[in-house]
Amino acid sequence: MKIRSMRQRSHRSSHNNILKTRIVPLLLAVLVGLSMTACTNINGLSKERGNEITEASEATRSALETVFTEAETAEDLFAPIVAFADEHEIYYKEVNNNSIILIKKDDEETDESLSVSMHCSISLDDPADSAARAAAILTALDKSASTSRTTAIITMRDGLFYTGAMALSVDYLDADYMINVSGSDKPVVFLNSTSLDTHKFSHDVTTCKLDNYKSYELIIEDLPRTAPETIDEQQDDPVLMIYEILAWCEQAHLDYRLSSFKAGDAAETLPTSASAVISIDKTDIAKLQNHVFEKTEAFKEKYGTGIGAPTFRLRFTDPEKKAISRSDTTELLGMIYTLLGNFESLSKNEAGKVVGRQDISLMDVSTISMHFTMSCRFQDTSEEHDNTSMFDELAHLNNFTVLDREVYPRWTPGEDSLIRMTYERCADEVNLDTSPVTTCDILETGVFAMKKPELTQLAVGMSPDDCAKMSKALVLFIETSEQKSP
Repeated sequence: MKIRSMRQRSHRSSHNNILKTRIVPLLLAVLVGLSMTACTNINGLSKERGNEITEASEATRSALETVFTEAETAEDLFAPIVAFADEHEIYYKEVNNNSIILIKKDDEETDESLSVSMHCSISLDDPADSAARAAAILTALDKSASTSRTTAIITMRDGLFYTGAMALSVDYLDADYMINVSGSDKPVVFLNSTSLDTHKFSHDVTTCKLDNYKSYELIIEDLPRTAPETIDEQQDDPVLMIYEILAWCEQAHLDYRLSSFKAGDAAETLPTSASAVISIDKTDIAKLQNHVFEKTEAFKEKYGTGIGAPTFRLRFTDPEKKAISRSDTTELLGMIYTLLGNFESLSKNEAGKVVGRQDISLMDVSTISMHFTMSCRFQDTSEEHDNTSMFDELAHLNNFTVLDREVYPRWTPGEDSLIRMTYERCADEVNLDTSPVTTCDILETGVFAMKKPELTQLAVGMSPDDCAKMSKALVLFIETSEQKSP
């Protein structure tokens, strides 16, 4: 039995009113007539009920994706979710302007009933993936026939920074089981999430004037990234690719000057693009062009040149008027070289096992300032390094300082947990072919574990194509879990 929304109405902005009148009706139209059916056997779904959940899941995903694609603010993203709750008479509450909580419970709920919470994050940056994740848990919330309290928590994500999850009060994590649904290239069950330390390196900049130099921009764009990412996976790094070209210029004694070096959107992930502007004496232009040509040809051979393929090019640009001094450029390259030389030792525990990885995730170098951020991810619970003092020492050797350090917590569940085995059985029932994976990704499970260590969690991954099957697996899990003992 559903309960009416108890949320107090408030006046919304004019932009939100436009959204509701023009876009949200699309969501409402496809949801009309889709209602919850009676309880299913825990061993599986009937064909009729499975088809109904598939239809509801795909309709919700399509409608959400339409709205999310045109959304400009977090309020825009939450508007169709509010509409979903209103249409299905589900209680909801918006929290901190970056989270929305939907709760469904039955009048027959008892103190012995086990509660299940589902969580996903959504972002303006990935409307299709966000819509699929949200549709999967919203459909499961609506279609599950359970006497237990069931909750869907949807939080905002800014890049890879879990804004909503970080701000969420522990009061909203009151559940026996929590399932976190993340994006992935294929259906997976995460066996862990890594911790993340970020270290921001800074250096004062002195500049020099340029005269009779030709300026060029090195550009690498749209390198592919796999999800989930494993700890020892080798993926091309655009920062290191440009660094190698700059280091070659030093070794070849080219008369060049660096004006800018940019890469990355978030400290939590490996960048997919990078660029650098350099100015070079006309006598060395041919040497640079020939060297870069060799690199770009090898790049094209590896990635191809079709539509959507990553690109690597050198292009002529307007002459720069000033550049970073040679001494500062040398110290930047020396700092990167020093860190690269220590990455292997920093990534291993005392037994020599690789338990972490380090990447330069943000590069922001110009004639005004010189900053870059290194992200350190660890999946080993007992052998995590605290490298703050080491980084301070390495930075000092190259006249850099380490400005700050931000931390995401780790999550490492039991290997053979009941919640995981139950989910895998439910996934098998609906032909969702999941595989366990050890990852170096940062997940919201770490944030929730920090807030409430005793919370029993499961982390799963899905692609947009898995939406309907994920909904059915979650429905089965919710209905099966209430009959299990903790």
